[in-house]
Formats: sequence, structure tokens, C-alpha cells
Amino acid sequence: GPIVWSTTNVPNNVSAVFSNTSNTGATLTLNQLNNGPDAGNYQMYVVATAQSGESTNTMIAITVQQRAFSIRGSFTANSKTYDRTASATIATNSLTPGLIDVMDGDDVQLLPVVTFANANAGIGKTVSLSASSTLTGAQAGNYYITLSGAPTATATISQQAVTITPPTFNK
Repeated sequence: GPIVWSTTNVPNNVSAVFSNTSNTGATLTLNQLNNGPDAGNYQMYVVATAQSGESTNTMIAITVQQRAFSIRGSFTANSKTYDRTASATIATNSLTPGLIDVMDGDDVQLLPVVTFANANAGIGKTVSLSASSTLTGAQAGNYYITLSGAPTATATISQQAVTITPPTFNK
């Protein structure tokens, strides 16, 4: 899929002024000054070349935005005994990035973190991906995780057994 670009300091129309007023049909070429296809800020210049070969240029600043990494697929969660936390663990993991989210050749993997909706004991409780999930890999910095539409699972938090030992009395 295409990378999302946003630009700053660029006029709505890029025009070129040439000394030979009969020059028309100029070709615009965008040249990058500092290398890198990664998300971040870049200085670039536009070169306008007339049919006569005369050229002029103007500087622009662009920002390459991080690409959304949505989570699809499925997972199952392990049930647990009540422990006062909403933390959960994944039993089986078939989570995948959205169909067009990762650019071909980019090294990006998801390290999912899942949590129960709350820490209370209950059966069939929803387990969701957490905002604490992270991305790893050489190009991970070019992506951000979006949890919109992410899959959920269900699991149980069993009640904690309480053992009561009656006191012993001596006569």
C-alpha cells in the first residue's frame, strides 16, 4: 500500500520562472536531500526543468507519517485463578497484521499483551489486546498499533479458594 505523506511549507501550486518566456511544459522532479524511507522529517527540493533544459528549484519539508498496524486473526486466552490483577496470557496465537498494513520487505512483528476486562472472578470474561502491546523488528518505528477492530477472546477467572483452619482448644 502507499505510504501516507503530509507536507509542510509547500504552496498549493508549484510554479517555475524561466528566463526564456517561451519555455513551457516544464517537468517537475522531486529530489530527497537526506536519505531514508523511514517515518520522520525530510528536506526535499523540487526541480522544474523546461523543454530548453533551463531549470530552477525550490526547497520543501515533508513528514513521512508512521503507518497503522492493525491486528487481525485470533487468539485464545488461558483461564486463571483470581489474583487481584486483570493480567491475562495467550494460550494460542494466530494474530496477524491487517492485510495491507506492513509494506513488503519490512521486518515488523507484534508482541501482544492481553488483559481481562477487570480483575473480578467470572466465567466467559472478555480478554482484549492491550495498548501495552508493542512492535519489534528493524522497521517497527515506522508503524503504530491500532486496536480498532482487534480480535478478543474469552476465559475464566476462577474464585480463589480460601482455607479456614479452626483454632484448637486445650482443656
